Amino acid sequence: MTRDADPDGNGLSVVATDMAMDATTLTSAEAARAVIHTLKQFEKLGAKGVPNGDLASAFHEMLNGTIAKLADFKQILSQNAIDLVYQPIVGLQDGQLHHHELLARFRDGRKTFEYINFGESMGMNAQLDLLVTRRAIEDLTTDFDGTKLSLAVNLSGNSLQDAGFTQTLLELLRDHGKLSGRLLFEVTESAEITDLAGVNEVLQDIRGMGFQVCLDDFGAGAASFQYLQALTVDFVKIDGAYVRRLADSARDRHMLAAITAMCADLKVGVIAEMVETEEQVRLLRDLGATHAQGYLFGKPTAEPAGVERRTGGRVGRRSGARELWA
Repeated sequence: MTRDADPDGNGLSVVATDMAMDATTLTSAEAARAVIHTLKQFEKLGAKGVPNGDLASAFHEMLNGTIAKLADFKQILSQNAIDLVYQPIVGLQDGQLHHHELLARFRDGRKTFEYINFGESMGMNAQLDLLVTRRAIEDLTTDFDGTKLSLAVNLSGNSLQDAGFTQTLLELLRDHGKLSGRLLFEVTESAEITDLAGVNEVLQDIRGMGFQVCLDDFGAGAASFQYLQALTVDFVKIDGAYVRRLADSARDRHMLAAITAMCADLKVGVIAEMVETEEQVRLLRDLGATHAQGYLFGKPTAEPAGVERRTGGRVGRRSGARELWA
């Protein structure tokens, strides 16, 4: 911002000011995170984007907007006001259902991706990850107890670096060890993992109890190979950008061939996401991918396709359920 405001380096006059925060529902730590988040957003806006050059008023308005959104996020979590949908993942060799990924959907028109990113920047995703994990355990131990349903739950890199979260998660898994063959965890790359050794220790505790672990969005970020070198996992999920270009890009085919060969040597399964055509399936099978996920096999739905609830009802469908798009 200073470069934008003073491109010639003539110098700036810095003025400090106090401003009231409408933060009665936030802890002091949450209020501090709100300020940091707003500063980052303010930096992206830049001095030229501030109406009439009134930095203080613009920042104050953005800060109160952040606080209001954070209060909304906290209320959503406290009320468990999140829908979960299921998307199937199949084996590429036999075409059989392997498990479903459990995906969160925020209600009332809120954009899920935007809210998850916001929650992560505010340090709130550990609460969301625990909520979804508890819902998955509830599913597997009640309505789908005794069925073949297996679920994958996403865990943020931030969550796995939170000591309180990991302690609670490991206690939950110890209490539900019988689910070890039916509950998997996908480590997302949406937040940077700085303590790779610490996170790997947690993952090995999870795997030691029989729960499998997948490294999500592999290839999307610069740290993917570093993560695979440092974290021992059971699967990697290939970023969908590679799959979309697979039929038309020899470069992407060579990249995927190298990734699948490496994973085969490491005895790590390869899940390809965003699979939409039979040609992609053929190419992925030839390249050595082991599993696939995408609209070709099923969109995210309110019920897990192909698995019947023990409480009765139509297979793979709750009365009144509707299809939900990713």
